[in-house]
Amino acid sequence: MRLNAKSVSDMYVYIEALHCGSITRFMSHSCDPNVKFVEMQNGKDVKVLARMTKTVKPGKQLTVNYGDEIWFKCACDSCWVDPGDEEE
Repeated sequence: MRLNAKSVSDMYVYIEALHCGSITRFMSHSCDPNVKFVEMQNGKDVKVLARMTKTVKPGKQLTVNYGDEIWFKCACDSCWVDPGDEEE
């Protein structure tokens, strides 16, 4: 996730789930997510929050789009292209 808050350098935000974070660190990827990460800046501090973008019934999984800017390549049916199916 790219840091959108004002910065003197081109920075990325990482959530290090091993050492910190909340239950949100367990959210799975979806190309049709019901949550998105947003930033809240208070002075020099920047918090990354999870904001629901759709109504979610109790017991339903919360999902977020990981994006593909750095390390993630989605392999769901709607994103996956079989190399044999590509047009030349």
